[in-house]
Amino acid sequence: MSQEKNFNRWKPTSSIRLRKGQQQVLDILNNQKHDCYKTRELKVELPTGYGKTFVICAAYATLKQLGHIDRALIIVPSDEQFKSYLDDIEEDMRKMGAKITAAVPAHSDFGLKMHLRNEAEIFVTTIQSLSVNGNSQRIAYDLMQKGRWLLAADEYHRYREEGVWGKAITNNIKPQVNFSLAVSATPNRTDKADKAIEGDIDVQISLKEAIEEGAIRPVAVYSSEYSLDLSFGEDEDPQRFTTSQLVKEVLKTNSKDISAAEVKKELRYYTKYLNKILLDAMAELDNLQVDKPKEHKMLVFGMGVSHAKLICDQINRISDKKRADWIGVQSTIKKDDNTSIQIGRSEKVNTQVIEDFKEGKFDVLVQVRKAAEGFNDVKCSVLVFLNLVSESVLLRQMIGRGLRRNFNVEADHGQKAMKDRCYIYVTADHPGLNYIKTLEDQSYIEKDKKETKERELSDKVRIYNIPDFYIIDAEYVSEECHYPYGSLKEIREEFKQFDKEKLLKNETNQDIEKLLKDFYKTQTDVKPIIKSTNQRRDEYKKKVDSATNLLASSVVKIKSNSSHTIIASTVGDHKRVINRQWNRKTHLRHDEMTIQHFEEKYKWLKLISDDLNDTNNLSEQLHKLQFNYSWLNL
Repeated sequence: MSQEKNFNRWKPTSSIRLRKGQQQVLDILNNQKHDCYKTRELKVELPTGYGKTFVICAAYATLKQLGHIDRALIIVPSDEQFKSYLDDIEEDMRKMGAKITAAVPAHSDFGLKMHLRNEAEIFVTTIQSLSVNGNSQRIAYDLMQKGRWLLAADEYHRYREEGVWGKAITNNIKPQVNFSLAVSATPNRTDKADKAIEGDIDVQISLKEAIEEGAIRPVAVYSSEYSLDLSFGEDEDPQRFTTSQLVKEVLKTNSKDISAAEVKKELRYYTKYLNKILLDAMAELDNLQVDKPKEHKMLVFGMGVSHAKLICDQINRISDKKRADWIGVQSTIKKDDNTSIQIGRSEKVNTQVIEDFKEGKFDVLVQVRKAAEGFNDVKCSVLVFLNLVSESVLLRQMIGRGLRRNFNVEADHGQKAMKDRCYIYVTADHPGLNYIKTLEDQSYIEKDKKETKERELSDKVRIYNIPDFYIIDAEYVSEECHYPYGSLKEIREEFKQFDKEKLLKNETNQDIEKLLKDFYKTQTDVKPIIKSTNQRRDEYKKKVDSATNLLASSVVKIKSNSSHTIIASTVGDHKRVINRQWNRKTHLRHDEMTIQHFEEKYKWLKLISDDLNDTNNLSEQLHKLQFNYSWLNL
């Protein structure tokens, strides 16, 4: 390769700040003497959310500039990733300063025609499509007869050498390509089997490194007891089981699938009692949504299909509206009497539920063997593990669903995130608990350790915090992130990144507002979106509803301190009492309240919550409920 060619190597646009691992990949590819050019292969381990897609795009742009390739075949493990690449990669490449002709499906006549006409250069396929009906041979012999190819294998740990997927790659695809790039968050298989792409990792970024860079979220872990009330067959008397006890019982059917065992044992769950782990997780979600209403969701990992339905029923019951839905792989179970029953949901229904979740039609998704890998939504900041997956590649992939940063919650400063965090709730008997806790050890912020220690030393019940109320009049929206205009308390710290010379320590709210307006005037792609009065009123109502949920949950938690379970309906009962007291106090119903009235109610709720939290122990909390807020005693 000539020195001139090496000098004119590809670089991303100046607006892109490369992370450590991304820079290492580019440095290796720009070093013509690196061993990867002898093996024609580069293997990269990056945590989920770190930017594997960027690495693939940047590697293609670099190798193309150096003259090694002019086409790319990207293999992904799921339909969702397949769609994501096709929808986003052209725009991603443009932002990076590496415009391409087109990205199209690899396993189609349309893709082949685009390739032969030089109207497309990136081709995407799922590994399932690649290994079905000879598609790998078709791509190898039709598509790859022209051009110099990069093979980019996403989550390559899934492709076992002796498996159907692995053979499709090693026998047909790899011999035809000029260079291979293998990326994964978890390259070592749990079963230790050989992979289709083997060898030492060339670039490796640990979770701790990624957290320190601010590339992924820090983790906070909460574990507690979890039990279920259920009965079997014709038995009408419910029994209480922990998850580990239940698994031992249902697996006596010799079925490895919990969903199938639920059917064979004719298991029935009872919704009357709600475990505190769900109450705590929902309160965390409500707390986060008060601060950022549109930016937080919850992902729950259930054991079986019936268990997933139970969780949804419990959450929707305490919420007075649909907040949860579930997805699960569809299968047919043969019962002991030779009859069959179909469980789970069809791919069409699962896809629709996921789309509705991403669109925000509900904010809690319960999954069974469905959204562990390849499912991405940066708003999933609360994870709940009610399954029993031990430390494994699958568990690490599940945790990865909550590690992606949401820059609408906190901007990317290149340092550990302080507010954009992943909150994990896990059962005390979960086999992966110790591993999950190690993530917290790697990422915990020192001040939170102090807070946790103080909570452990106190015998008072932890009250769910209700944040300060603030008004949002409009939003400025850009390609990277949006900022609320009017939320000056939130902006004060984050705005520093736009004005490096002014630390804003002595600036008034009016000065900050002016600086913000001046900044956005210079941004041609940013427009203020002014909210209507009705939109603002709806947003305030949601804040008040979340605060009411938090206060009701706190009161129930204080009253049932000695028990890990509560009667689910009591949360709704306390919410109704709180709303009734407000009506008596102000003679106002929600449908006739103005924006100012909602703000007044919010502050009233926060005042009660703070008062309960300012006490020193449980007995004082109970005393206040009995005498200061006697109307809360049902």
